[in-house]
Amino acid sequence: MKANEAPEKIYVDADENWHRTHSVFTEKAKGNDIEYTRTDAFIKKACEWFRSIDYDDSLPPFETTEEFIEGFKKAMAI
Repeated sequence: MKANEAPEKIYVDADENWHRTHSVFTEKAKGNDIEYTRTDAFIKKACEWFRSIDYDDSLPPFETTEEFIEGFKKAMAI
């Protein structure tokens, strides 16, 4: 399977016996599933977000570092 054919995210059953069942899903099955994201998909999404920020040399796009981090987290969770 090529990287672009693989799902962007997979979810693993967080049950302590997951290694016995190999429960891996392309959508969340339960609220406590563990999410894994392909690195190339994450980097692509991050680059798209950085490009979408309206930079102005006189004003930073975010007032605080925390505001920047929260914006980044929201963009990556989509």
